[in-house]
Amino acid sequence: MQQKVSIARAVIHKPDVLVLDEPTTGLDIMATEIILEFIELTKEQGTAVIFSTHHLDEVAMLADRVTVIDKGTSAFSDSLDAFRELSPDHDLRRSFMHVLEQGNHHVASI
Repeated sequence: MQQKVSIARAVIHKPDVLVLDEPTTGLDIMATEIILEFIELTKEQGTAVIFSTHHLDEVAMLADRVTVIDKGTSAFSDSLDAFRELSPDHDLRRSFMHVLEQGNHHVASI
């Protein structure tokens, strides 16, 4: 319930940019689905949404761009497609591990 209230407080004033930190943590499947649909709708309405998550299925569903932060440094920042390309089978988990194992950073201009 606290997570739902936090999200409601974040959007009540219709911000230009919505920042969500682990928005589905602690939620059941139905509440998670509602939050993910809400994020999709918010994006469709033109609001920029920045969210942090370790759920790569949410990244696949919602992200246009991906940034991986490793030890406080941006290790990767580019499109979702560029992130997928880091793995031969386009698996996001393998792409993530590739970024961490590489050590060199990939940051594309916006």
